[in-house]
Amino acid sequence: MPDRNQGFVSADEVARRAGVSRSAVSRCFTPGASIAPKTRARVMAAAEELGYRVNDLARGLLARQSRLVGLVVSRPELGFRAHLVAELSRALIRQGSIPLIIDTGDTKTDLAAACEIVIGHRASATIVLSGSPPPEVVALARLNGQPLVAIGRNEPEVDTVHIGNEAAARTAARRFAASG
Repeated sequence: MPDRNQGFVSADEVARRAGVSRSAVSRCFTPGASIAPKTRARVMAAAEELGYRVNDLARGLLARQSRLVGLVVSRPELGFRAHLVAELSRALIRQGSIPLIIDTGDTKTDLAAACEIVIGHRASATIVLSGSPPPEVVALARLNGQPLVAIGRNEPEVDTVHIGNEAAARTAARRFAASG
């Protein structure tokens, strides 16, 4: 792979190297798109040689959707939150999404600003793991068609997920007792 130090490799560079059109490069990296096998092989060889990777941000802008999912959480390094953020992140990655973790401050203003960042990045959804999204954020998410989910909160007009704390405590106690 050549040492370029000129920023990210573009699809135009791949097209020039492969001797094909820019649209052929796009078709090569679009699942289900029609492209001749020989052309695909030339494009893939050029892409590999140059170190090309698809620009997911550009693809998201064109498709008007993103694989980002915002995880908005205060102090994600603490105890149960750390476990929850880690498990959610792994699950999102397994399904092809990209977790965008934003560590908020301790005020509604900080939470609102974090949610607005997620909306501004055109994330597919926002999951609020701590705190309650203010009504103006709920309205903004709704206007932009972005699902907003609150974990462990009873919020009007927001999808919620509740954790069975009592069952979890019993399980933790059993495991603790079994460990000696």
